[in-house]
Amino acid sequence: MQLETPRLELMLPGDEAIPRIIAFYGKNAEHLLPWEPAPAPGFLTTAHWEERLARFRREQDDNVSVRLFLFGRGAGDSAPILGIVSFTRFFALPVKSAQLGYAVDREHEGQGLMSEAVQHAVAHVARARSLRRVTATYQVDNVRSARVLARAGFTVDRVIPRHLFTAGAWHDHTLVHRDFDAPRADST
Repeated sequence: MQLETPRLELMLPGDEAIPRIIAFYGKNAEHLLPWEPAPAPGFLTTAHWEERLARFRREQDDNVSVRLFLFGRGAGDSAPILGIVSFTRFFALPVKSAQLGYAVDREHEGQGLMSEAVQHAVAHVARARSLRRVTATYQVDNVRSARVLARAGFTVDRVIPRHLFTAGAWHDHTLVHRDFDAPRADST
């Protein structure tokens, strides 16, 4: 799957992008630490990312997940990674839903790139997978994520106390959702 927005290309890259993936996570380690669980040992190694990208490709082929890395549109094969948008936890009928996650390069925050990517990717994946609902969570104090999701049409459901362990502590998260037209009962 490859998507384009006015400023971005979103795709699951091949192994040739591993050095750029490692660079993205390496330079953003401190930036992402408050929002994501600590990475496993070996996370920033080629071997780890060879296995992980192979798993991401299998999961996409099996309709289990969609992982889209963000690149500047027309930036070429050596362009740095600007972020990632992920859809996981796909559920079939009767639920027909998926969980959204994302991360943006610290140097590209506040430029509207993640809003652009999330809006486009959510609409495309929901349509392509006949989803009824996409959900997401964000730390209650993450104002930027709240704005990204609101711009993408998500509605707040509730706060989940002590939902995720990051940066050495349990943090409350806001659960949000966006609904789409109900899929037909015979759609997969």
